[in-house]
Amino acid sequence: MQARAGVAAPVRGGPGPARRSTQAQATLEREVIYGRSQEHLRVFVSSRMGTTLDDERRVAVSTINTFSHRRAWSWEDDAPAGAYHSEAECVGIARASDELVLILGEDLSPVTRAEYEAARDNGVQRYILIREPVTDDEAVREFITQERRHAVTRGYRNIEEFNSLLFKALNDATVRASREQMLRRRSVQLGPVER
Repeated sequence: MQARAGVAAPVRGGPGPARRSTQAQATLEREVIYGRSQEHLRVFVSSRMGTTLDDERRVAVSTINTFSHRRAWSWEDDAPAGAYHSEAECVGIARASDELVLILGEDLSPVTRAEYEAARDNGVQRYILIREPVTDDEAVREFITQERRHAVTRGYRNIEEFNSLLFKALNDATVRASREQMLRRRSVQLGPVER
């Protein structure tokens, strides 16, 4: 890559300072626009809408909201009225959420996939609940196989099982996070543990 007069060529292997600055500014803007509450974790509910997954979406919102430290965000209940493009709004909210619950049925829409990827790329804790039997859609099956390495996935056969699995996943994550904090405090107080 050749540099123009007076402009340094970017170093290969990573973004240059200007790009990092732009990325940091974009991140800050997202946090301001989609700011995070100090009172609860925002849990984004993601799935194809207007399908056979509508009951699961309602149950997910209800289950998430049983935890005093969590608040579900769903398009049906929380999207603002106005001149917002729904995909951009959902992707932005998913990216800035603390957790994301992805409910998979027969397919994975481009918007739902974009929400999931934005959350994943921003380090959001993700839970994938898959209606069984698993779809024959090859793209969905490949997505599930790939994401099982990085996210909690569970299959369910009915709405009661869905509710139970979601509650357990959220509860287990809370307990684990508390224990991880305790271990970090211990390591600071006591130093590294010998193995």
